[in-house]
Formats: sequence, structure tokens, C-alpha cells
Amino acid sequence: SFELYENGIMGELYICPDDISKNATMLRHSFENELLEIIIHGMLHLSGYDHSDEMFHWQKVLTDRILGEYENFSRTR
Repeated sequence: SFELYENGIMGELYICPDDISKNATMLRHSFENELLEIIIHGMLHLSGYDHSDEMFHWQKVLTDRILGEYENFSRTR
């Protein structure tokens, strides 16, 4: 993530699919789960968080919530 704060834009996230795939394999996550975690991680950085217990707590809370909502949505279809 790269902070910008120009014209109402918080910044940019750059994502490397190859790294996501490698991390997912190493952590035994799906590609989609790892991608979601990386996006949330980057958004937290853009929101002002540095690596801390609090940041990783929110990363887990948000990831779990989004995945839970997705599972609920998938079951109703």
C-alpha cells in the first residue's frame, strides 16, 4: 500500500498474484482467502495502522466477517 491523500484518494494498493498464490500455498489458504487478507491488510495500512496486535486483530475480524457474509450469501443462492 502506498499512501497518497490527494484529491480525496487515500492511496493505492499493489497486489502481485504470484505472491498471493505462493503465500496461499504456504499458509494453506485458498487464493481468494489470501487475496482478501492482503486487501484488508493494505486498507488498514492506508487507514493509518502499522503492524501491531491491534492491526492484526482488525485484519482477522474483518476477514472473518467478510468470509462469513460470503458463505451466508452462497448458501442462499
